[in-house]
Amino acid sequence: MRLTTYLISVVFICSSLCLITVSAYTLFKANKYTQAQFRHAETSALNTLNLQVTRIATGFEYIKRLPDYILWDEMGNAPGVCISFLAYHSNRQAGRCRGTDIQEVTPAWFETLYWHIFSPQEETKHIIDHVNKAYGELSISQNKSVQVSTAWSAIHQLMSYSLLLFISLSVLLFFSISFVMRPLKLIHSRLNQIAYQNLETSLPNFTIVEWNDTANTVNHMLQRLKQSQKENQQLLFRLMNVQEEERKYLARELHDQLGQSLTGLTASHSLLMKLVDSDSDAIQTTLSRACTVTASMHIQLRHILDYLNPTDIENLGLSACLQSLINYWQQHCPCIHYQLEMSAQLDTVSSANSLQLFRIVQEAVTNIAKHAQAKNAFITIQLDSQKSQLELDIEDDGKLTNVTQLSAGHGLIGISERVEALGAKLTLTSPPDGGLKLNVVMSLNRPDE
Repeated sequence: MRLTTYLISVVFICSSLCLITVSAYTLFKANKYTQAQFRHAETSALNTLNLQVTRIATGFEYIKRLPDYILWDEMGNAPGVCISFLAYHSNRQAGRCRGTDIQEVTPAWFETLYWHIFSPQEETKHIIDHVNKAYGELSISQNKSVQVSTAWSAIHQLMSYSLLLFISLSVLLFFSISFVMRPLKLIHSRLNQIAYQNLETSLPNFTIVEWNDTANTVNHMLQRLKQSQKENQQLLFRLMNVQEEERKYLARELHDQLGQSLTGLTASHSLLMKLVDSDSDAIQTTLSRACTVTASMHIQLRHILDYLNPTDIENLGLSACLQSLINYWQQHCPCIHYQLEMSAQLDTVSSANSLQLFRIVQEAVTNIAKHAQAKNAFITIQLDSQKSQLELDIEDDGKLTNVTQLSAGHGLIGISERVEALGAKLTLTSPPDGGLKLNVVMSLNRPDE
């Protein structure tokens, strides 16, 4: 659930609870007020009639004026209260009802709810007498419809104001929360960029103190990450250089020791073939096979030495070494057509970067030959001198249909490590027709070069 929706829901629930509480309080107050009016009307009517019969008994008033309507009218207006009096001397009944006109129709559900909570006011009767002589019977009742209508008018007005207040508060809260939470979207977007190794843009300052403190913390973390990434790249670059130095050392040792031994072994085989009787076919055949194996070992050793230490990069340049690499794979893996396109200024790249680029292409082409089951492979290297940027694209039309199917083998791990050491950006995508496209974008103006 979104935070804005959650806060508005909380406000709605709290407002509803407050509205229900206030409505219940208003209903109880309205009921108590109605009962108080009923009791006041009852007391006033009794006092008026008792005063009148006292005046009749003492001769100050005629009995035919009982009850006195003028006195009744002076009691005030109690809505829904009906007063009636039955005079015994004339057997005549007179009555008055106040406020029986209902201005507003009450919903049936409210009337049912009201009488479910409150009980209707019962009719009360009183005998009016003086000195053991009864003059009549007073009856007082409450009009139920008027009582419910009075309560509905009070609660309906309250609900209208409360609904208007709730809508206003909700709209104000929505825009206020949207304004306050706007920095959170920017912070969330920036954290997502950091998760994908985009450490270039920092967060701006915010007006709200809490968000500004959060932005400062994220920016501080961003600076620490950039520093750590820079240190890791420098360390990885030095490790790569150390690895290349170890390979050069191993290549020299193989060349000096194993190469000389193989050369001596080849010379010994040739000498034995001259010394052995030519009629000894079996010996001649064996020596010939030994010479062939020794020559093959020479070739394999040469390939191993080229892999361990491609010295031609320093002598011939990166372009010639890459072309030689592609020619080698085209010769040994003719089922795949290799196509290489390079910028003319490629040999201006530093020797350290050239060696790492050569290793990236070497591992990528090896993976294509071993695992891709492709028919075509395209290698493109573009050098933008104005931007001091180099872009490498290696694409094949192999069996891969989705990058998620790609397993993190040693070749991809090695490529990723070298790309990270160069401070470059690696992107793996799968073309619509299948296969894998490897894109490397690298800046040539790194501080550690």
